[in-house]
Amino acid sequence: MSWITRRFPRYGDGRYLTGLLLAYCRERHITRIFDLTSEAAHRNLIDWSHVRQRVDVLHAFGAMNAGLSVLKALGALCRDLLSQS
Repeated sequence: MSWITRRFPRYGDGRYLTGLLLAYCRERHITRIFDLTSEAAHRNLIDWSHVRQRVDVLHAFGAMNAGLSVLKALGALCRDLLSQS
């Protein structure tokens, strides 16, 4: 259990923030999310399998893409994907 879920147990199960995220997506007509949360403790605050049922999700993280050096590549990827919409 991460320090976030210990300190904020209501958020740790993924339901509260997942609902909030989906409500925001509905309100703003968002159809694609780029998940840039590289730490598992942060990723686990959202139930991504539930989110994927309603919007496209691209998880852009991993061992090789961390820190400032990855921002240029992620920017180019986002530009290319957004231009396809």
